[in-house]
Amino acid sequence: MATTWLLTRETDEPRADAIVVPCVETKVLPWPFSARSAPGERVGVRGCELTLFTSAKSVAAWVGSNRPPLQKVAALRPATSSELEKHGITPDITAEGGVVALAHAIRAWCNFPVHFRYPTSNAGLDSPEQAEAIDLLSGIGKVDRRVAYEVTAPAGLRESLQGAAKGDWAISFASPSAVHHFFAARAVITSAPKEAACLGASTVRAWNDRRPKDWPEASPLTEKVAS
Repeated sequence: MATTWLLTRETDEPRADAIVVPCVETKVLPWPFSARSAPGERVGVRGCELTLFTSAKSVAAWVGSNRPPLQKVAALRPATSSELEKHGITPDITAEGGVVALAHAIRAWCNFPVHFRYPTSNAGLDSPEQAEAIDLLSGIGKVDRRVAYEVTAPAGLRESLQGAAKGDWAISFASPSAVHHFFAARAVITSAPKEAACLGASTVRAWNDRRPKDWPEASPLTEKVAS
């Protein structure tokens, strides 16, 4: 019997071997920062303001608010940096592997004071990876983290998963939030997935931390495959 893949992103499209079961709904909010730094926030003549973009949804919040001016920009690649480039922004700093890797790249790049602006999701505020990244960045500047989009679990997720996770099945995730919603749904699933593919280090960690012991560890998923 062929394995049926469960695709959990909002943007996933059906395939012959797959069922789309979104595990996250996203609401993009207005850009949470002023167009320019407020009085007293600038860090001196040698300092700069650097905005961290770690998801396409944070880019969408910026675009949806008429693309207010940015100074320096850091972004995860390939997906987020590519989304910025569509709108004429070439990031000054990029990194693969999640926000902690990006924070390390920023520290290697910076030799002057920085005021960081970090648009994120409501779920991201509780992310261990973000906490680690902020610890790294706070040594060279103030980190102003604000919610630019909200993520929630779709209505009826439990029933959708119970109807789809049957027989020989596998599942892919593109965010830690989708993994958390999957397990929080507490669907009655009687067989382990053949495979779990996750996009990004934080998503891999979210799956491996929560999976039952007899379920497979996550395998990495590239953005090319995920798209």
